[in-house]
Amino acid sequence: MPRPEAFAWTPEPPPLSEPGQTEDVDRDGDATRGSEVPETQKDPEPEAIEPAPERAVHRFYGFEAGSIFFIPPCELYFTQDSIKSGFKDSGSFGHSSGYSSSDSPGPKARDSVKTSSVREMFDAILQRRMLKREVEMMDVVFHEGYYYSICNRRLAVYLLLWLCGRCPRLKVQLVSKTDRKVHWDRRFTTECDGDWILVRQTGEAIGRRFQDTTFEHPELARALSRAGGEATK
Repeated sequence: MPRPEAFAWTPEPPPLSEPGQTEDVDRDGDATRGSEVPETQKDPEPEAIEPAPERAVHRFYGFEAGSIFFIPPCELYFTQDSIKSGFKDSGSFGHSSGYSSSDSPGPKARDSVKTSSVREMFDAILQRRMLKREVEMMDVVFHEGYYYSICNRRLAVYLLLWLCGRCPRLKVQLVSKTDRKVHWDRRFTTECDGDWILVRQTGEAIGRRFQDTTFEHPELARALSRAGGEATK
């Protein structure tokens, strides 16, 4: 698939009220909000989803490596064309280990519930047996005007949740693609511009839109029905 033509673009930070604003957060939780209702008490009803933005839409969140911000999953892209379904448990968890290639959900998620695959992690969050804040924060890279996740399995889970109206945004950390620990040249192999990814064991695709997603799950079917059955949404 050909890439969009290069163009000159000078990004501007979003208004303070926009999601994506860099916020003061700790690594184990979400940003502090004085009157926010605890997640366990929130209405579990899914939110209405909006169509994924076209690739021509650029929204700037930050350039400085180490910045932590919130971004909708549909504005993140895959760095590869396919993944294994299972998460690797190499013993290298958390940001203290530095750009782990294991793409594990992290120690909290690992200890709280079994999440050995994309499907199991998706189910655990849907059923509220796991909270998103228990999953290790993803690292992302800014490349040619777009944000790419170097944690493809976790992004696959978050995109499935987004399609179901359960994950309007998530917390990520920006890393530099020039950092040798990122191995950007080795990681960035997508030939579909990162729009979707294939689960090798099942042949199912996961993307930013229903029409790009063949992953089968009852909650996805219900979400598609709520959207009017239009796969382009």
